[in-house]
Amino acid sequence: MNHEIRPLTQKEELAAYARIAFDAYPGFGMEDAAHLEAYLVKIVEKAGSVRPFGAFRNGNLTGGMLVYDYSMNYRGAFLPVGGVGLVAVDLLHKKEHVCKDLITSFILESRDRGQMLTLLYPFRPDFYYKLGYGYGSPIYEYRVRTENFTQGSTKEGLEHAFPEDREAMVRCYNQVAGVTHGMIERSGSDMGRLLAKKGHHAVAVREKGDVTGYVIYKFESAHKNNFVANDLVIIERMETTPQSRERLNTFLGGQRDQCAYVTYRTFDAEEYHLLADPRDPSGDLVPEVYHSSHRGAVGLMYRIGDIEGFFREADFPAPQDWETLALEVTDTLLEKEPLTGCLVQKEGRLHFLPRKDVEGIPMVRTGIQALSSLVMGALSPGKALKDSLASADSKEAENGLLRLCGALEKPRCWTSF
Repeated sequence: MNHEIRPLTQKEELAAYARIAFDAYPGFGMEDAAHLEAYLVKIVEKAGSVRPFGAFRNGNLTGGMLVYDYSMNYRGAFLPVGGVGLVAVDLLHKKEHVCKDLITSFILESRDRGQMLTLLYPFRPDFYYKLGYGYGSPIYEYRVRTENFTQGSTKEGLEHAFPEDREAMVRCYNQVAGVTHGMIERSGSDMGRLLAKKGHHAVAVREKGDVTGYVIYKFESAHKNNFVANDLVIIERMETTPQSRERLNTFLGGQRDQCAYVTYRTFDAEEYHLLADPRDPSGDLVPEVYHSSHRGAVGLMYRIGDIEGFFREADFPAPQDWETLALEVTDTLLEKEPLTGCLVQKEGRLHFLPRKDVEGIPMVRTGIQALSSLVMGALSPGKALKDSLASADSKEAENGLLRLCGALEKPRCWTSF
C-alpha cells in the first residue's frame, strides 16, 4: 500500500476528514462540514462500534472511512462482521489508489479482529467488484395503490410510537433479525436515531404489552400543485405475528383518503403475489403485455477476507454424506496466486484446509466475488455454473457446489451505514 492507514482521533484530523467527505458527497444533504465534524467527534468520544480511519501520505490526510463492528445473522447464528461507509477521497488525490488502500486495510484489519466477512454499500459497484466484493440480494421498490393494504382487521393494539419507545421496538426488530439470514443486530440508540429523524413517524402494534410489529414511515408530496396529495413512504416495517401484520395492513389501508399510493421496499422477489393490483402508477407496458410493477436495485456487497477463517467462524454445517470438494479461488487484491484448498467434513462441520496437492479431488474454480455471493445465498450455484462465474471439473464437483450452496436463503439487510 502507498498510504499509512490509521485511526483518526485528533480534532484537526477529524475536521480534515469532514471537509473531504463533505466535498466527496455533496448530494448527501449535509448542512455543512462542521455538522459532520461534530458527528465524527462524538463517535471518537463514545469509542463505540464505529471508528474513523484516515489514509495519510507524507503526513497529509488524503481520504478516510468509517468502520463499523456488527453482529449479523448467518444461517441462524450471529457472526461478527465488519462494515465500511463514508469512504471519501480528497478531490486533489483522486486516481492515487487512496480508496483501494483504505479498503485493503479495512479487510485486513477486520480479519485481524475476527471479522472474516465484510460488507459495504458501493458508490460504484464495478469498482468494489474489482476489489473482490460480490453482490448481495437485490431490493425491489413498489409504489402501489393504498387499497392493496386493506385487510378488514381491527385496530386493536395500534398506537403511535416515539423515540422513547425505542427499546420495545428494537426488541421487536432483533426478534426478526434472530430468524432472518443477513440481518444485523441493532441497539436501542440505533432505533432511537431512526425514530427521531426529521419527518419520520411510527405506528406500533402491542400485544400483551410487547411490541410485535411496527412501521416507520414519512409523507412525500405527490403533486406539485396540490398540497393535500401525498404518498406514504415506508422506511421500515417489521412484524413477528400474523396479527401484527394484519393490524399494520389495516393502518396502511386506512390512509387511502389522504395517500393514494404507498411506496415500500422488499427483498421478496415474489412480493407481487401478495398484491391484488401490483401495477405502479406509470401505466407502462413492457412488450408484449407485462405491466410495470416495481423497480429493482443492487446495493449491499459482501466479501470473504479469509476463506479458512470464514468457514471456521460460520460453523458451516456439512451436507449429509459430504465428499471432499477442492476449491481454487482467485483473489487478486490479497493473493498473487489463486488460493487452493479443500472443504472437508469434521464433526459435522465444513472446514477449508489450504493445500496445493488436490489431484484427484473434484474441483470448483471461482473468484472471491462469486464465492462471497454464493456462501451468502445471493447467487445460486446453477446460475454461477451456467454463466461461468464458477467452473467445475466434473459432475461430482458440480454436485458438490450445488449441495454446498443450493439451499441457502437469500440475505436481507435493513441496516444502512
